Amino acid sequence: MPDLEWDICAFTDIVKDDRGLVMIPTAIQEPLQSYEVLVVPGGYGTRTLIHDKNFVEWIKTAGRAS
Repeated sequence: MPDLEWDICAFTDIVKDDRGLVMIPTAIQEPLQSYEVLVVPGGYGTRTLIHDKNFVEWIKTAGRAS
């Protein structure tokens, strides 16, 4: 797919999982409405994020699925 473009978007400037995998985002806290697909990884480490009002509000910038 020659026209495929993707970004690693994050709420923080570095993302690390409990096993040591580190991802450096290409977009930090930028609104998400311009993306066609949004993948939000899960797992035990993300459970606290459901209570993080700022993070949840950022995810909501993606808008509604149609």
